[in-house]
Amino acid sequence: MYCSNCGEPVPDGSMICPHCGNQISTGFEENESDSLTPYDYEECVAEHLRKAGYKKVYTTKKSGDYGADVVGISPNGKKVCVQCKKYVNPVGVKAVQEIYSAKAYYNCELAYVYTTSSFTSQAQELADRIGVELFIYIPNASLVPKRKYSAPRSNKRRVQRRSGCLVPFLIVIGLIVLLTHAVEKEETKKRTERKDIVVSAVNRDKDPSAKITILPDSGESKQPTSIIVEGICYLLVDDHFEVVCLYDFERTSIHIQESIDGIPVTVIREEAFEDEIITSVVLPDSIREIQRSAFSTCRKLTSINLPDGLTDIAQNTFILCESLSNISLPKTVTKIHSGAFSSTALTSINLENVPLYRRQRFFWMQVFICFAFTWINRDRRSSFFIYRTKSNRDS
Repeated sequence: MYCSNCGEPVPDGSMICPHCGNQISTGFEENESDSLTPYDYEECVAEHLRKAGYKKVYTTKKSGDYGADVVGISPNGKKVCVQCKKYVNPVGVKAVQEIYSAKAYYNCELAYVYTTSSFTSQAQELADRIGVELFIYIPNASLVPKRKYSAPRSNKRRVQRRSGCLVPFLIVIGLIVLLTHAVEKEETKKRTERKDIVVSAVNRDKDPSAKITILPDSGESKQPTSIIVEGICYLLVDDHFEVVCLYDFERTSIHIQESIDGIPVTVIREEAFEDEIITSVVLPDSIREIQRSAFSTCRKLTSINLPDGLTDIAQNTFILCESLSNISLPKTVTKIHSGAFSSTALTSINLENVPLYRRQRFFWMQVFICFAFTWINRDRRSSFFIYRTKSNRDS
């Protein structure tokens, strides 16, 4: 046995420690035994170890603790596990065997058995052989601390918590897959629709006599008519034509018709000239709308005129037009959508025709575009300038 005060060995049957004079008792007083539970005793032992300089001391769970009631780190840095026995009769061999097994389970270097009673001779002999230290510790029942320390979460709980996070992650992945599938399905539908339009188109280049006329409204839904003029496919929708795509893939310079058989051309459909080898584009004044990505990835495009009457520069209209270095915006433009001029070679945009009040409305947009283009073209050491008229600069 060891003294709970100084830790020195105490001869069997001694009531007083010969080293420090501490009185060693073999049981509780009557009132203390009634008021202190075994779990309270574990808390008292844990608090006793903390006061003795032990660190990270905690009590294990009440059941399934594998033989250890308290675990901590000794002042010299060694991990220790403790079994607490609030007994009146002497503690036997079983407690020593249990804490020795717990020593291996908790990966500890030291193993203690604390009791309020004493130890049998067999328990003391086994403890000396296997390196288990025995202590008699009787706390004051009125000083029992509250149970505010608990064992750290086990790896099993952590794994369960991580597996719980896996469900929303899989849901997000599933939604992304469904969204991607829907987008691909829509793109396939558009490509099929465009192919059908081109196949059914009347090629005026081969048949100059082909004419398009709008019949009087008969109350029935009128099927759109498509026609190819100078290598460009147009689609008749209601009372106007829309540019669908480039039919002659080898054409590098294109001129959009202002009207076909008296019917105006007003719309350039999305992705109409995407990834083509065109170098220059001439747009008529009848164009009122250029849809998303109409000229995207036209890497050789160097010049294009934007007609009066155009109000929006749609999303990704000129994205990846790497040879486009200058463009002039008409005075009717009021909106420039995201990515309209992304990854181009633009070093300037001419806004001379834009009224001053519109420029003030565009101020923060100009700042953003200026920064974005400068960042994109940082390797080319080019800068972005907003030209203003002399009158506006003076004002």
